Amino acid sequence: MTANERTGWRDERISRRHRKWGFHCPSTDLDFTLVEFNAGNPVAVVDYKLWSKPDPFKGVNPMSLRAMASLFNERGENLPFVVCRYWPDSVDDGDAWAFEAFPMNKPARELFPNPDVWTPLSEKDWVEGLLKIRRVEERKWTYGRTVELCTMLPPEAQRNGAGNLPPVPPMDESFAAAA
Repeated sequence: MTANERTGWRDERISRRHRKWGFHCPSTDLDFTLVEFNAGNPVAVVDYKLWSKPDPFKGVNPMSLRAMASLFNERGENLPFVVCRYWPDSVDDGDAWAFEAFPMNKPARELFPNPDVWTPLSEKDWVEGLLKIRRVEERKWTYGRTVELCTMLPPEAQRNGAGNLPPVPPMDESFAAAA
């Protein structure tokens, strides 16, 4: 069943109705999930979470994570699934963004040098990674960009080093096999 609406900005009637459909119609309410795509084809799934949530997995059903990690494109390739914390406007000038990412399945783990910990990334690093999975050449990706990308790491990563977040929730063996 779906969780109760917490923010109030979405129409919660569908959430209430969906809960009435019963146990055998599970679904998940994600924070801010985007399907990254290129030329109309999905290349990754990213679940963005605001940095201020101390444990980004608190209250998340592991089966919801399994469902997200099991999505495929039309060529039968498992899409990388990444949970990404973000720091908007992390300095006084209001235009510095930073990220920290955790790969949730095998295709995502192949994108990170140390896939077992949260990886702090500057905005520039994060965007370059998104372009890499799209196979867009660096010389082309400035077309249409309207902002200079920030090179600052997340404040927590600067103070405490990488891997300072709560661990990813334990998954059962069937999740590990599927992911």
